[in-house]
Formats: sequence, C-alpha cells, structure tokens
Amino acid sequence: MNTRRSCPAWVLGFLWCALTPVHAWADALPDPDAQVLAGRALYRGDKQFAQASRLQGVAMPGAACRQCHGPRGEARSEAGIQVPSIQWASLMQGRDARAGYRSAQGVLRAIVHGEGRQGRALQAPMPQFRLTAQEQASLLAYLKVIGTDAEPVPGVSARSVSVVSILPLSGPQADAGRRVREAMAARFDAINALGGVFGRRIDWRALDSASSAARASKVARAALQDSRSVPFALVGSLLPDPDEALRLSLKQRGVPMVATLGVAQREPAQPELTYLLPSLEAQLRDLAAEMDRRCVVKAGDEPILVLHPPHAHSIDTMREALPRSRLQVVEATGVWAPGAEPRTAATGPVIALLAQAQMAQLRAQLSERLKASSGPGCLGSLAVLSGRPPPDRSGRYAEVVALPMPPVIQDGAQPDGAALWSLLGDTAARVFAEVLARSGRALDVERFSQALDGLRHFQPVPGLSVSFGPQQRHGFDVTYLWRENAHEPLHTNP
Repeated sequence: MNTRRSCPAWVLGFLWCALTPVHAWADALPDPDAQVLAGRALYRGDKQFAQASRLQGVAMPGAACRQCHGPRGEARSEAGIQVPSIQWASLMQGRDARAGYRSAQGVLRAIVHGEGRQGRALQAPMPQFRLTAQEQASLLAYLKVIGTDAEPVPGVSARSVSVVSILPLSGPQADAGRRVREAMAARFDAINALGGVFGRRIDWRALDSASSAARASKVARAALQDSRSVPFALVGSLLPDPDEALRLSLKQRGVPMVATLGVAQREPAQPELTYLLPSLEAQLRDLAAEMDRRCVVKAGDEPILVLHPPHAHSIDTMREALPRSRLQVVEATGVWAPGAEPRTAATGPVIALLAQAQMAQLRAQLSERLKASSGPGCLGSLAVLSGRPPPDRSGRYAEVVALPMPPVIQDGAQPDGAALWSLLGDTAARVFAEVLARSGRALDVERFSQALDGLRHFQPVPGLSVSFGPQQRHGFDVTYLWRENAHEPLHTNP
C-alpha cells in the first residue's frame, strides 16, 4: 500500500459583531474500537508507522495507505495505475483467475513481504511495511471494516451524529451567541422530532468562548480532543479566524468547520473551513471590481484612494485583495482622522474602510468638496465595517456599498441585530442538515465534504441562496448597494 480580547464591531445597518500534536484519543476507548481506530490512524497517515516503509530498497518515510488506496479502500486509478480494492470482502474474493487471500495472515504477507495472491510478488508502487505486532493487529482490524457500515467514524454512531458550536455565551457578545444558540437548538430539535437524518439524531451542544477569539480556538481544540464525545463537525461557530493550532488539529483529524459565522480576514485555503459570510478579502475584491465598472470610467484614470482603520491585518488584507493590475491605488499613509483632508488631491474614487461614525464625517466632507467641483466622484465601503449609507443625504457623489449577504427581507426592510443572529444560526443549522442528508446513510467526512462542495443555490429561507464549491468556501455572495445621486433610491445589484 502506498501511500476567535473582545471582537471588533462589524456593522450592517445595525451592530454586527463577530469573533475574529495529534492526541491519542483512541487509546481511551475500549477494545476492539481502540484497535480499529489505531489502524485507521495508521491507514490515513494520522499516525506514523514505527519504521518507514521501503520501495525497492528505498525508505519512504511518511507513506500512508490512503495515498494510493483512497479513504475507503475502493478500486481506483492513481497516477495512471489501476489500484485494486483492499476492502476485506474484495481481498477474500478471487480476482484475475487467482484465488482470494485465504486468511488475515495472507493479507499480512502482502503488506509486509510483498507476497500477493498465490504467492506472486506485488509490483511497484506497492511498498513493503515493517510492522510491529501492534501495528499488524491494528491495521488488520481496520481493513476488516473499511468501506463498510462497521467502519468507525468519530462523532457518528448508528443512532446519532455529534456536532459542536463554539459561541460567546458570556461576556460582551453573549446576546449574539445566545441568539445563535437558540435558533440552532430550535432547528435541530425540529429535525430530531421528525426522526433525524437517516434515523440519526443530531446530537448538538454549544460551548462558551466568552467573546474571546483566542479562547474560542482553545475551546474548539479541547472539543476535538475530548475522547468521551468527539464531534463529527463544528457547525455555526462564531470563530471566523481559527488560530494555527486549531487549523492543524482540524486538518489532522479531518473535522470540518461548517457554515462558520463572522467575517474572516481572508478566503480560507484549508478545505476543512467553510463560512456563511464572505471574507473581507472577497468583499474588497468584489467592491473594487464593482467600482471599476461603475465609477472609474466616469472619473477617468485617476487613482483610487484607500482610507483604512488602524489595524495592520486589515491593511495587509486590503493590499492583497485590491486588483492593482486593473486599478491604480493610492494608499493613505496613515489612518484618516475626522475633519482632516485625505492625502493627495483625491479627485478619483475613494474606498473607505472606516468606522460608521468616521464615515458620516467623510460623507459630509466629500459633499462640501463637491460644491467646489473638486473631490472624489465615487465612494465605496464595506457594510461590515462602515455600515449602510443613511437613507437621506445631500451631495452628488455616487456610492457603492458591498454587503456580505443577499437581502433577506423584501421591500428594503432589514432585520435588527437580534433577528440577524437568529437568521444566521438557523441558516447554519439548515445547511448542515441538508448536507448531512445529501451525504447518504454511509456517513463519513469524505462523503460529507463532497456533498458540501456540491451544494448549489440552496435556499434555507426564500430569497437567501447558499452555495459552496471547491473554490467557493463562503455560502453567501457579495451584493451591492448603488446610488447614483441623492434622488435615486438604493438598488441592490447581485
């Protein structure tokens, strides 16, 4: 075999607040489960073999069975080579006019000595593994159940699937956390009352992060290491930016973070991470493209001035997100102070990444400058940082506001902060349940991830569409508010 201190305030017309080594848990389980799980860790590469495998005399440290045989041991093609099934039923059956393996010892000889069916030598790229007695027993125990309903999946049993949410249930953001918790609990209770998903209850619990990003990651890591109740997934957590230790733990254990709430700084590259709301990076990128389409042509080829808050990570995100190949960007040398003139003449558009109070003063200043026929003709901002523009204003500049989610209430009405958190919590629960149903009865992380990546235009509530894919790790699309002048109403442009 080959191998989230207090969080910042994100505003969307109302207060928006978001929290910005493998442990041998199998050893605590009773036999034979511990042996099967130990074999699973060896097979998947979560635990290294005591000695490196060898291929034609060359050591191959880090080789894992999953690399060639896949997550379920099914027959497949790998790098142009046909890899046979190693599920136990297939091993015991004949193939290519050759009898099946007669016993577990025959399978072991293939793994250790490269001796295949009827004593024929196995060819490259099949290495030979120098297994300890414990590794032999563990690997054989796992091969007997891989690809079957008997295969153990952390957090999954015949009657339940265990999930956890990390939420601020105490501290400054406790109200938001409680709203999310209540909505998710109500949704999962309703699903369980109807029999669950494929007969499995969703066994859900919320853990308190106390409104601290650092504590949120720590609590999540502890949940993953709890041998008594290992979760299948983290769902709807207010944890937009996991720390590196949590990212590593998620990767090693293959635990997905599903429909995470809050706004991350950057788009996640890690496949285990998915969000409901697009990152600041995605919002900035789409805002710049929308301003290029609507504003830059009118303003000529003049540069875009960027006014930003005093957070180094936000500045770095802005630099990476703005498409400098298409737009000439002039970055402010420091934080814009209310009442101060922006650096440079600033006769082109402005992207303002400011707090809501600063935005009100900036809008007033821009209106005054336009009376003298000088100043930016177009202003862009992110609603999660700067809020929505006021419904009534004077001035002639155009304005583009990027929103992190589609409109969910018709006729321009917007939910208040409490209703928003309830909506997000309910949406996260609905998304998880939908993906769970699409994964099928034989549930594992691979099938779940495939179903999540295939979720397109799912509407948990009318008018609110959620889509995920291998290249799209946030469920909501960025939308826009556009106003041409003071007499036009706001328009939403997907």
